[in-house]
Amino acid sequence: MKALSFFMFCISLLCLFNCRGDPYSSPVSDTDTRTIARRASVQTVFHVPVMHVSFSTPLPEPEEFTQEKAIELMEIQEDVLQEKIEDALEKFKQEFNEDRWKTSLTDFEEWNYDPQGKTWIPLGQFTPKGVKFPERVLVVRKTKVEEKEISPWEKEYEGDVLAISETANVSPSKAKEILTNIKNKGYTISKGKVEESNEVKLLRFTPDWSDKYPTTLDWKVEVIAGGENLIVGYDPRGILEIKPVFDDTKLHIKAGYLDIKDKFKTEPTEVSTLKAQLETLRENLKVAK
Repeated sequence: MKALSFFMFCISLLCLFNCRGDPYSSPVSDTDTRTIARRASVQTVFHVPVMHVSFSTPLPEPEEFTQEKAIELMEIQEDVLQEKIEDALEKFKQEFNEDRWKTSLTDFEEWNYDPQGKTWIPLGQFTPKGVKFPERVLVVRKTKVEEKEISPWEKEYEGDVLAISETANVSPSKAKEILTNIKNKGYTISKGKVEESNEVKLLRFTPDWSDKYPTTLDWKVEVIAGGENLIVGYDPRGILEIKPVFDDTKLHIKAGYLDIKDKFKTEPTEVSTLKAQLETLRENLKVAK
């Protein structure tokens, strides 16, 4: 563009020079020379486009922002913040679900407890919130098997003699004779009698159930005066099943739970920040209402 302007300017000077050299041309003053030179220079012209827009339907009038509208928006924001808090807590739990619990149990005792369900005791009412109860716990009651020899002529074993006669398809008297002959030849026929004791054990196994010698939990439920352990079952959600007890029976409970590691007891920064925002929003809602 500059080169073109310079070229046009040169042409104008050349024309002017030629005019001055012609004896038949009219004389030109210096002012006219400058005017002609300016007119011969190139002037850039810019074209600015203009867009015309029209609407077939008039634009709606803006809605008036009232106090009720502000409260509605704040309530929506409250729900959003609450949902964000729940999502953040769930994410936090999932990330540390495996190693956020202590491996050893925290024991506790409760005295003078009056069970409401008579046969069920929820352990969660005695523990802090957010704890976990052990899994893979087997409740066993010690039993004793006593071997007794069947004597065909004693009244205590009449039922056994009758069972033998029916099995062998002989009369009861013939069954007694057979038993007598077996005993005379040095043989015996005995039966096992299972006797259940009051001794209860709660065995805690490892996650893969592979331990030959599981850990014995020193858990018990007994009346205040002492006596047998009333536990007959356990639910890993933290519920003990016990033998039925009478009304107004006071119990002594000893059990345990898995506590959270200390470093996980503090909420993450994201959750704390969201809760602070939610608390501020709720205070503003109280003022707005």
